[in-house]
Amino acid sequence: MTACLPGCALAASPSERLEGNRVRSGLWTGLNIGTNPWIGTEAPILAAIRERLAPTEVPDGPPLTPAQARRYFLQLADGIEQAYVAIYREQEVSDLTTVYGLQFPTTDAALAFARNGRAASKAIVNGRIAAFSGGPGSDCFKLKFRVRIGHDR
Repeated sequence: MTACLPGCALAASPSERLEGNRVRSGLWTGLNIGTNPWIGTEAPILAAIRERLAPTEVPDGPPLTPAQARRYFLQLADGIEQAYVAIYREQEVSDLTTVYGLQFPTTDAALAFARNGRAASKAIVNGRIAAFSGGPGSDCFKLKFRVRIGHDR
């Protein structure tokens, strides 16, 4: 169940047509997702979400080959069982708010990730799920964040 407040809605597509034959793209924040909201287990998307929330450094040494860089990137998905992403818009705010939820094998793993993530100040942990929001942080999005991610069982 999603709590709805006036002026707050999911971004319906990854781009939108603006006046004057202009197009605004990137509404799904560059993630390769086919729906909004998205829930899944695809390693490239899990890795991309983890990298946004807790960036890692590339190992020292000679530059990685493209195949090595891909393997290094995909290992970021290790330890994440499932992820959730939803991108919201609010009429009065031009920015988007993104809600991320990562499900880990244990509560301890969720807590450890939430404490070390870039968005730790906006983290909610409920059991094995660590949830984060990024964006303007309006009351509308705080409510959706808590109802959709923080209290689902």
